[in-house]
This record gives sequence, structure tokens and C-alpha cells, in this order.
Amino acid sequence: MQQNNQQQNNTDSVTHNGSNQNEKQIYQYTYPKQFYNDFVEQNSNQQTPLSAEDFRKIKELQIQLGWKDTPSSYGYNYEDGIYHTEKILEILIKNENLINVENFSFVFGRIYPNEQVISEIYSKTIIKRLTEWDQCKKFKKLQISVPESEKNSLEGPDANFQQLCSAKNLEQLKCLDVIFLLYQGKEEYQPQLHLFSKKIRDHYQAQFQISRQGQNEQQHNEQERIRILQGLDFYLYNLEELQINFANQPPQCKQFDHLSEQFDLISYCMPKLKKLTINSAKNYLVYNSQIKKFTENLKKSSLIKQLECLQIQLPESKADDEFAALAQVIAEYGVNLTSIDFLLFRNSVSSSNLIKIFDCLSSKPLKKLAICFCYNKKIDGSELVKLGQMLTNKAIDEKYLQNENLLKKFQIQPEKKVFFHELIEDLTIKFSDNDDDQNFRFIQNLTQPNKFERLQKLSLYSYSDVLSRKKFLEIVDLITDPQCFQNLKSFQFALAGLKITHRDQYQSCQKFANCQKFSNLEELKLSYENSFMENDDYCAKIAEEISNSTVLKNLKQLYLDFQKNTLLIPHCKKIASVLGKDNRRNQLSQLEEITLGFWKNKLDQKKFIDLNNVLRRQLISEKLRIANLSFGIA
Repeated sequence: MQQNNQQQNNTDSVTHNGSNQNEKQIYQYTYPKQFYNDFVEQNSNQQTPLSAEDFRKIKELQIQLGWKDTPSSYGYNYEDGIYHTEKILEILIKNENLINVENFSFVFGRIYPNEQVISEIYSKTIIKRLTEWDQCKKFKKLQISVPESEKNSLEGPDANFQQLCSAKNLEQLKCLDVIFLLYQGKEEYQPQLHLFSKKIRDHYQAQFQISRQGQNEQQHNEQERIRILQGLDFYLYNLEELQINFANQPPQCKQFDHLSEQFDLISYCMPKLKKLTINSAKNYLVYNSQIKKFTENLKKSSLIKQLECLQIQLPESKADDEFAALAQVIAEYGVNLTSIDFLLFRNSVSSSNLIKIFDCLSSKPLKKLAICFCYNKKIDGSELVKLGQMLTNKAIDEKYLQNENLLKKFQIQPEKKVFFHELIEDLTIKFSDNDDDQNFRFIQNLTQPNKFERLQKLSLYSYSDVLSRKKFLEIVDLITDPQCFQNLKSFQFALAGLKITHRDQYQSCQKFANCQKFSNLEELKLSYENSFMENDDYCAKIAEEISNSTVLKNLKQLYLDFQKNTLLIPHCKKIASVLGKDNRRNQLSQLEEITLGFWKNKLDQKKFIDLNNVLRRQLISEKLRIANLSFGIA
């Protein structure tokens, strides 16, 4: 969604700029009525504001009907989603002018009741019809919900995904983002999701006798491999990016270690794959042995050697040493990795093993590193200073500098000592702690002058029960010091705690909005979760500081998260009004996308849909065409 002159249609606000013939348009629909306003059925007498030319300009089309993880819910009753998908898809397929769509999102949330029945209908109609659509031949990116079905007429609970794999029209697809929707079934129901058909699995076992040595798949050249895969009805061999999202599965469906058993198959069937993202299910525990099994399978696979980017959100577990071992395998065996996300939410990693994780990952040359160790039960904050020192003082291990490909990627001179901070371009650290001074000293290490000179994107997240107001404001002063982080284009700041007041958060926003080194920012994300925003004054003031800032006038994307406060509907409207097109003092003329989070406030669920529509009308302009509004699940 980072194209110039992005466009989108929104409820009751239809304004389009048709003067530029090369304009790239993005249309986002988060409510069925919205869609039917623009895309009418054949032979309908309904007038549409979109012309044939408008349809031909659409490059990216997002149909997001219902709850999913990213982006958040959009403020409508998500049970509407599935019931409209078949009709919407037929309208799209019959639209003869929709010929330039390259990126397509078609997602919805889990449905209750009659989930299984609906999943059956979906698998037999929606995926089949979608993959028969000729426009799929031009798709570069597809994001789609994939429900599973116990009684699917094909092979099993994974047949819906396998329909995508066997679609010849998706042969040129580069990026596939799959949100698996698994049943909230009985506790004993634990399906094992196979990404590949039994025919492919049998072929692989028969031909290569999977030895986990990572050498098997080299026996075929590329053309012969493609011919074999086509014979097995598999056409996703041009994929470069695969995102697998299990976050919506019920707790008893444990796919984490089972997925790792398919790593060699992924490598064989998707030889061009460079980026793999795995989002595990939330709020369920996996055994230490499962983490160990995942690590062993990754280590032995050929997949880890071909990837350049690996993003893993790990499930909850009582594991400790096992997570450190996994990080070490990723660092040492991911010989071409330059981007790593290692996310540990609500786990039991000890301080000593967390230090080991940082040690092995910061010894590797990386362009991007994201580490999360929020709400881990064994961490007391005493390790934070050491972690900060590693990020700023750690030298790259010489064994990684023997890789000529990495030397070229990073433009590193051989036999020269290189530090982690000299190479990193994108850094995300998410943590929670119970030590006031350690928190401050961690940030103090990161903000040393002449460090992180290549850094363009920085994300800092921390929630602390003990962080004092004084230390919080001192941290803000460190970050806004003109001597550090001078080349940022994207900044996310989410520090909060029991002792941090809404006044403190407002002061921090003032400093960011007036910090001259932020004049090149294109993306700003500020989180005020649990920040005691009990009245509209400070929320609106924060919005005003940002919208009136001449320093931030180059922003293209803005994210403000007010979740878990006590805002009412008038507060939400005022925030949108301040950031909207009718505010003459608004300096954010380059803004293309905005995200506002109001989840878990004092909002009436019955009014989510109307509020969604009202706020979008306030925000959408000729330039700002993407508005992601999150209120929660109706």
C-alpha cells in the first residue's frame, strides 16, 4: 500500500481524481454496502460513481469483510462477511473493465454459528470461482482467508489451501498471504494442516526419500522441477513471499511443529521463496519438545538456507533453553538471511537465555531485526543494559563475513571490523520490565551519537508498571536529541505504564511534533494504549499537535492507537475531525493512509457501523484514501 497517489473508495464518500492517466489506485471496502455502491450487478439500474476508466485504473483491491488480525476489525458486524463474499466475487468476475488489478485482498473473519456449513460452501464455490477468474493471471499479491473443513469433498481440512496451489491462473503470483480459519471444535479435534496434496507428498517421499539433509531438491534443474510440479497440479512455484497466519485457530489446534515437518516440501515446491512469515496461534501452550522439534526440522531443511527474510511469532511455551537454541540455528544456518523477526509474547525465557538470543542475532549482519520479549515471566529487567550494549557495541562475527553474497549486499569491505549498529536499517524492540532505571539506560545505550547511521525505521514498545514519569520524559528527551537517529523515515513509539499519565503522553507528542530531525518521517506510529485517556481533551490535543505540525508535513502514513482507554463516540469523532480534510490548520497534506485504534473503549457495539462510516467521511480526501479504523468485534 505504499504506492504514490494511492486511492480508495469509502462509505458515502466518493471522490476521485481522474486527471492523471498513470495514477495507481487502491480501493478498500470494509462493509458490503460500500462495495455495492460502486460495483453494481449486471443489468442493475443503480447508478455507480465509478466509470469504466475508474475501474481500469484500479491496481489494488481490498475486500475486508470481517475480523482478522491485520489490519484490525473495521467496525461492522463480522457475521456479514461470509454471507456477501460469493455475491461480491461474482460481481468482480463479471466486471469487464477490472483488468489491471495486481494486488487483491479477500478476507473475512471466523463465523458463528454454522461455521462448518459456511466453510463447506466457501470451499466449494468461493476459492474455485476466484481461481477461475482470468484476472488472477495478473495477480502479484493475494491475501485470502482459508477456512478448513472436516468434511471437505476433496482431501481433508487442508483442501481449501490446496485448491490455491493447484490453480494455474495463479502461476505468476509472487506473494501469498493466507489467514487460516480453523474450527472452534471439540477439544479432541486437532487437525494437522498439510500445505501440499497427498499426491505431492507421496511423490516427494518416493523420489527423494526425505532425509532432512537439505540436498535432495538439487537433483532437478529449474525447468524440470516446474514440469514435475505442473504434472502434480502445483502452480505456486514462482512465489517469493509466503505468509502463514494461524493466529485465528482455536487453542487445541497445534500446527506449529507440524508445519516444520513441511519445510523441505516448501523449499522443493517454492524454489524462489525468499521470505517466510509464520504467525502462530495465540493463547495456547506448546511443549518444550515441540519447540525443539521445530528447531531440528528447520536446521536440517534446505529452506533455511534459501530464505532472505524469516519472521516468526512464536507460540506461548514454558520453553527456555529451546528458544535460545532456535535463535542460534536461525543465525547460523540462515546463511542468506538479512531480515529476522523473533517474537516471543508471554513466554518463560530467562534473562540469561534472552542475552544469548541477542548475542547470536546481533553477531549476524542484518538489515532488519525485530525482537519481542513482552510479558515474559522470568525477566526482571536486569538484562536490559546488557542488551542495549550488545546492539550498540557488538561486532559482526567473522564467520559471517566469509559469505561473498552478504558482503555485496551490505557493501562491506573484507577483513574490516564491522559492527551491528553500522548495518541495521530497521530495528524493532518490544519489551516489558519492572526496573525503572534499567529501562532508561537501555534507551540511553541506543541513543549514543554516531550509532545506527543507516537506521531508517525504529520501533520501540514497552509497558512498565514501575517506569516513573521523570524517567519517561527523560527517555523522550534522549530520543529527540538531534545527535541520534538522524535518518529515520519511520518511527513507532509505544511506551506506557501505570505511572505515566495522559499529560506525560501529551508532552511526549509535543516534543515529537516539534523535533526537527523528524522532518523526513514518512510514517509515524504512536500508541497510547492504557494511557488513562479519560477525556477527549488530551486525545484531541495529541491529534492537533500532529495535524498542525509543520515538521511532520511529509508524513504519508499515520497510526494512532487509543485502545484500552475510556473514550466515548464523541471523542472518536473529535479526533477524526482534527485529522480530517475540513480542518484548515491540518498540515498533513501528503498523508495517504491513516489508522486509528479505538478497541476496548466505552463504545456502543451497536453503533460501530455508523461510527465507521462517519469517521471515514471526515478523514477521506483526494490524497488520503486508506482509513483503517478499529473498534473491536461487534
